[in-house]
Amino acid sequence: MWQKIHDTASSLVKKFRFSIGRERAILLICMGIALLFWLFVKLSKTYQTSRMVSLEYRLPMGMQFQDPPPSGLETTFSGTGWDLLSNYLFRRNPKVIFDLPAMMRQEIERPEIISKIEESISIDVVDLSRNYLFFLLDSTDSKTVKIELDADISFSPDFSYRDSIRLSPDSVTIYGTASLLQKISSIKTESFVLKNLEADVRKELKVVNPKPDLLRLSDDRAEVFVPVEQFTEKTFKIPILMVNTRDSIAIVPSTAEIKCVVGLNRYDELYESDFVIEADFENVYNLRQQNTVPLTLISRPVWVRSVEFFPKSVEYLIIQ
Repeated sequence: MWQKIHDTASSLVKKFRFSIGRERAILLICMGIALLFWLFVKLSKTYQTSRMVSLEYRLPMGMQFQDPPPSGLETTFSGTGWDLLSNYLFRRNPKVIFDLPAMMRQEIERPEIISKIEESISIDVVDLSRNYLFFLLDSTDSKTVKIELDADISFSPDFSYRDSIRLSPDSVTIYGTASLLQKISSIKTESFVLKNLEADVRKELKVVNPKPDLLRLSDDRAEVFVPVEQFTEKTFKIPILMVNTRDSIAIVPSTAEIKCVVGLNRYDELYESDFVIEADFENVYNLRQQNTVPLTLISRPVWVRSVEFFPKSVEYLIIQ
């Protein structure tokens, strides 16, 4: 008997649970249908929304803007929710292109702007952030200028430049209006920093256009090469050469010491004969009343640096 009561109770519980689950499903379906109807009604109404519309200009051959034109317009659109939603989803970056005729002064009025935007975007325009577009055009000219390196370079101790820095190309042709080109004498690379250099560096850099809306560059990239070398000190003792003497003269000392800094790759190429130090007696008018003459470094290799010599002057004796 108890088993029969248990089975009956279990059956009633299952039917109750099934009934509750079905009612919830029906409720959710009804809510979904209601939401769809509500959404359909809402999106069928007319709304207004503002979006930025990009502007692009096609210039006649050989013409250039004197001043940068606006690159976009804040535009207020009007349309059904469906139209605005589909336009937003499929045209996230609306753009309008204007073909400009070959005229120095040009103006596009509000009605033409609206018509052009509506033609491109396919939605009614009700307002614009400006009422007209005005352009001043000029003939395009060109000019070749040097590229300047904008860099902060430092070396590790005992390292320095092996040779001058090279840029390739070292100049660029810029295209723009003649009045604008007159103000430009050079153009810079992007800035970069090199610290504690111990080896050659080769790097591609961007050439910075100072007015990208108004100027065009023949090259927007340049390769910089920084030759680096380790340097060391080298010392020589060389004889002092006497010139413009009028008597038999002996100088003390007769040699000078030279110290210089030279790159390791040319260390063995440097000799005493590469340097000449002179004692010039041309301006010593009264030899018997003076006893010193200054020394001058006359010749040295251009690729050595920090050249110093000692002494700076020598005493002389007149030999009778």
